[in-house]
Amino acid sequence: MKLVEKKMAWTATILVAGLILFGTQMARSGDYDFTTGFAAGITGVSIIRLIQLYRIIKNPSLLKKYEIGQKEERAITLAEKSGRFTLLVTILGEFLAIFTLILINKNEIATIVSYVAAIQTIVYLVTYYFLSQKY
Repeated sequence: MKLVEKKMAWTATILVAGLILFGTQMARSGDYDFTTGFAAGITGVSIIRLIQLYRIIKNPSLLKKYEIGQKEERAITLAEKSGRFTLLVTILGEFLAIFTLILINKNEIATIVSYVAAIQTIVYLVTYYFLSQKY
């Protein structure tokens, strides 16, 4: 039950962030652009996820099934591998974007993307170090 409540809290946080982003975008310009679509998307997915988790909490058999599924070794391994793969693909994409931006003489944007890639890499390394000390 604690696991589901924790996931509900994270999902609610993402929902609030989506609503804030959506509200800020609408107050700033009132135009519908990719930021508005992104905010609406994460808001919608968060609402659906909260409904799913609420249904799981209210049904004891679903709750037991969910908790067993969350502790299954195969699912944990797949989640870890997919997260690592996503990070590597994202960093590769960022480096390709940096290279392209430098070629078309957009150095300011290339610098920003470089900082994002560096921060992602540092967060990954720090997280890996702390987790390797813990486990």
